[in-house]
Amino acid sequence: MANKVFGIEVRNDDIRIAIIDSRFRVQKAIHLLRKSQWLKSDKSTQEYLRSAMDLLGFNPEVDYVVTVLPGRLLTCRKLTFPMKKRRQIEEVLPYELESYMPFEVEDICVGFDIIEEDENGATVLVAVACKNDMKKHLEFFDQAEVVPDAVVAGPLSLFNNELSGTQMLPRILVSIESDYISVALSENQQPLMFHSFPATNDPTKVAREVKRLTYSVGQEKGTNLGEVIVQGAGCVNADFINRLGNNLNVPVKFPVLDNFEATVDSDNSNDISNLAAVFSVPLGAAYALANAKVDKLLNFRTGEFKRKARLIGQRAQMLTTAALIMLGIFVWALSFGGEVIALSSTYNDLKNRTRAEFRRAIPNETNIVYETQQLKNSYKRLLNKSHSLGIIGSITDPALDRLLDITRSVPRTGKLDVENFVYEDTEIVIAGRTESFEQVEQLKKEISRLLWVNTTTVDHAKAGVNSAYVNFRLKVTVSQ
Repeated sequence: MANKVFGIEVRNDDIRIAIIDSRFRVQKAIHLLRKSQWLKSDKSTQEYLRSAMDLLGFNPEVDYVVTVLPGRLLTCRKLTFPMKKRRQIEEVLPYELESYMPFEVEDICVGFDIIEEDENGATVLVAVACKNDMKKHLEFFDQAEVVPDAVVAGPLSLFNNELSGTQMLPRILVSIESDYISVALSENQQPLMFHSFPATNDPTKVAREVKRLTYSVGQEKGTNLGEVIVQGAGCVNADFINRLGNNLNVPVKFPVLDNFEATVDSDNSNDISNLAAVFSVPLGAAYALANAKVDKLLNFRTGEFKRKARLIGQRAQMLTTAALIMLGIFVWALSFGGEVIALSSTYNDLKNRTRAEFRRAIPNETNIVYETQQLKNSYKRLLNKSHSLGIIGSITDPALDRLLDITRSVPRTGKLDVENFVYEDTEIVIAGRTESFEQVEQLKKEISRLLWVNTTTVDHAKAGVNSAYVNFRLKVTVSQ
């Protein structure tokens, strides 16, 4: 689950990228990048964006890209519809906007979100952009070999649902950039309206625009302004912020990033102390897409958004290999089980046929026992006998077990004749003859491996008269 979300904001004088890691359903910012120098043309910006995305590990097959349309290219409207379903609203929305726009329906593209519903229908917040501006936006990224999965309205791209604010009062979010300023109003963490205008250094003019927007929406909502949050690269001037707060007579504050551990790559030293304000727009867009709430930011590519595969590359190969191995083991177990059942059936059939042949050959014999079973029965009788000969009736004589171990240690190749076997509690002597000195040495090694043996020595080994055999004597000491 290796999807990453790249939030990208391109302006006239800089480019900003925020990367969100969305593995394991946990969204975490891992990298922030801002480039504001030497980007003198679209071509140089595209080349830088292409190389930066490669260095940041962008994989178009699994990673998402959300880009931001600046507020200076957008206009905002609020409309009411008698229906509530999003698809129905999407079909009629362009024609409802026609009376509000100085453009033809074919010349605009829209992004919208349902902000209120009741029994009479739904209220919709709509962002409108010229189709030519959208075309230029998409062509710019196409030349950089980056295809956006979503394109959202910049003024509403607020970091992490308005910084995870808990206040339910209306809030104004002012985005101050070098070329324009956007003002957005929200209530209960729901965007209500936004407005953009040319940049100015006069906080009185900005305060006037904030009051205009607040008044236009406040007449409908019947509420008062709660607080102002300032974001953007142009909001680092503390004097400007203080004067804006005095003109509005409400608290003005910067966004705050809690427990933020992302790496930052910026050619502007002021960004380090003001990360939330500078990167709030690409961060907000990336977080919205990672949380599947991109439509809240009025996505202009709603019908084109597609889920991407989460398993690809080395991880996919490993999981596929593991699945194939498990499948192979399962098939092998089935075939092995079938062969076992078939062989068991064949064995039982042969056993029954053999018994039937014996009964026909010797009809008067009723107790037919195989040789292996006869050996087992003899061994059982010897064990019972050893119980009766032991010091305590329930203890087996160890001499019998040791004799059995020595018998099992005799090499299977060659001939061995034991002429003398002397057993004592601490020592065992074996005398006899075999075919070669190598067999004597092999017998010594096998007996030495027994757990109860301490030492094994060849006390005597000599070739016989005709050299066809070797006389030997082994001495085995018993561990105490």
